[in-house]
Amino acid sequence: PVLAGGDSLAIAMNAANEVANQAFREGRIGFMDIVATVEAVLDRTIDAPVGSLDEVWETDHMARRMAEEVVNA
Repeated sequence: PVLAGGDSLAIAMNAANEVANQAFREGRIGFMDIVATVEAVLDRTIDAPVGSLDEVWETDHMARRMAEEVVNA
């Protein structure tokens, strides 16, 4: 889905993966929870093109916030 989707999915996947990997290294989640976290964020991300750097940062911030919510749930 990410490769066939808009820019927002790739940005969200990267951001969620970074948050989940950090949480794993800190011992807050298990290894298999990395994939579950990324999937949960992608399920909640709107598939859309991103046309500006501001939109990149906004999408990244939103995905990181969602990933932290998943990790802390």
